Amino acid sequence: MSYNPNIFEFSDVKPLSSYLPELRQIDLAGSPLAQKENYREKIFEMFPKLELLDNLDEKGSEVKVDENELMQNQDVEEISEGNEEEEEEENEDGIDKDEKEEEEETQEKIRKKVKTG
Repeated sequence: MSYNPNIFEFSDVKPLSSYLPELRQIDLAGSPLAQKENYREKIFEMFPKLELLDNLDEKGSEVKVDENELMQNQDVEEISEGNEEEEEEENEDGIDKDEKEEEEETQEKIRKKVKTG
């Protein structure tokens, strides 16, 4: 994952820990989140398998990344972005699918009562 200027809070990253529990590398350098107190510590806590944050290991030592490894991580990022797009489509109006179906059923019942009433 590369720099995103829209990442301000830990809560912006937290959902990824559910989607990507095996994430080994993430790059948030330059994002507003990276300026937060205990940033590195909290990100490593969120992602237990994380090895590199901003090309630094957990101890803060710089690590050069193998290009093959980058390609694997990029594939994971593309999958993640696809999941986020699907989630946005399902939740465009802020209501999840089940709530929307339930609301439509309720409205249909009301229409039937009005017609028969």
